[in-house]
Amino acid sequence: MGVVKKRKHSTSPNVEPSQEDSKKFEDRCRDNLKIANLNWLICSNCLSLVFYVCHIGWNVNWLIFKKEKDWWYLGFWLTSAVIVTVRSFLFYNDNKTCGPRDRLPEESHVARWSKWVLGLVCPIPRYWDLIKYTRLAKQAKINDDASKNIYFSAMIWEDAELLQLRQFDSFMESAPQLLLKLYIALKGGSHFGVLSVIFKIFTVVSLAWTLVSYDQKICLMDGVKKSGNLNQRNRSNGITIDYNNDAAINCIKDVNWTNSAILCLANFLWIVGRLMALSLFASAYGWIIWPVCIAHLIPIFVWHLETNYNFMDSLRLSFLHLFAYLYPTKKAGEKEPTHPRFSPAMYQSVCLCENVILMILWMESFSKGDDWDIIRIYWIIQFATTFTSFALFWWVKEINKMRESDTTPTQTEDQSTPETALTLSP
Repeated sequence: MGVVKKRKHSTSPNVEPSQEDSKKFEDRCRDNLKIANLNWLICSNCLSLVFYVCHIGWNVNWLIFKKEKDWWYLGFWLTSAVIVTVRSFLFYNDNKTCGPRDRLPEESHVARWSKWVLGLVCPIPRYWDLIKYTRLAKQAKINDDASKNIYFSAMIWEDAELLQLRQFDSFMESAPQLLLKLYIALKGGSHFGVLSVIFKIFTVVSLAWTLVSYDQKICLMDGVKKSGNLNQRNRSNGITIDYNNDAAINCIKDVNWTNSAILCLANFLWIVGRLMALSLFASAYGWIIWPVCIAHLIPIFVWHLETNYNFMDSLRLSFLHLFAYLYPTKKAGEKEPTHPRFSPAMYQSVCLCENVILMILWMESFSKGDDWDIIRIYWIIQFATTFTSFALFWWVKEINKMRESDTTPTQTEDQSTPETALTLSP
């Protein structure tokens, strides 16, 4: 979604040094990022865009051709669209932040207003801008063209904003819609077709990968930090790039794909267990699932507000934690995480108890003549997915501990080397 009018540069006396630092940062981006890194960004975002368009097509098909429509489905879609539009508007119109977009060439009025028209219903313009910025940054790298270095900063900034918008879209629309589809299928006693199963599995994989992508680039997000003698926290407020070090470059260049794959699988299994418990309970008790979900959301939302996340971040993370779990992460060498999260022992235990209680209540709705073999299979899947997810999270944490201990002596010898690897904290 675009801005109504392009913001003028701030008249603050700090703007010139900041722009000088950003130009040096962009030079380092051109020198350190490889063509392969930029190609991966282009391909991954093209794939995400294709998947998103397919998701919209699936929704339209469901609403047009399904005989018995459940308008809650459309409600999730519209609610998510409104929230994503508002958050996108706030990103584009944050007058307190002078971002890389302020130094981009002026867009035509047609291009700007087309973003507004599309941006009201979907983040497709954001995907398109990110792909365009990455392509232009690649040209700057190939041609050694310093005049296009600005696109490195614009690419990183746009990617960081889109990560947050993806979370809104994934956990305020895709995940609730998937839960509703499972509820409708279980309630109606219908069998899942091959295409339906593939789509549902893909949706869960997309949700899991959204979490992994977010943690890969957590260094681009403003954390909540303690400051001053009062030991108070500053509220998170969007995106940040520290132009004086290479943290933003390293989070693109030095992705550990083994850890990412394990984390994606752990998140996938966790989401499967949560969706199973919620959908089975909903199939037996119907609308009561809504107060159950709200009772889970409210304390999480309040906790994030009290921890000094801003309102939109608290809303995003509360919906996320209804279906998934963000394991604690921190940058290596960081004494205290700037993105505080729930303790694994506490939160995962609470969710496991919730899942068990919901499934026991669902099981109570069965009569003696029902097929108890199916019930046993659901219980086996529930415990297998949940405990395997526990084990995978623990495994990645131990791997990162060993990696951090191996790199500590090197950092002691050279304190100037920036360390940006993310670790799972206990």
